[in-house]
Amino acid sequence: MIRNAIMSQPTQQATLSEIYEWISVNFPFYNDTNKSSWQNSVRHNLSKIQAFKRSDAKAEHQKGSYWTID
Repeated sequence: MIRNAIMSQPTQQATLSEIYEWISVNFPFYNDTNKSSWQNSVRHNLSKIQAFKRSDAKAEHQKGSYWTID
C-alpha cells in the first residue's frame, strides 16, 4: 500500500500525510479502524524498509519530507 501510494503521485514521491490520505481513500476499511494504529505501522515501515528513502527535498506547504522508492 505504501509503495502504491508513493507511485501514484505524479512525481513518484509523497509526504507522510499524502500516504495516509491515499490509503484512506483507496482502502475505506482504514477509515473505520483506529487511525493511530495503522498510521504508526506506516511510519514504522517507512523507517525500517530499505526500499523507502526519505528525500532531502522538503515538501512545499507541508511539514516533513518526501518519501520515495529506491
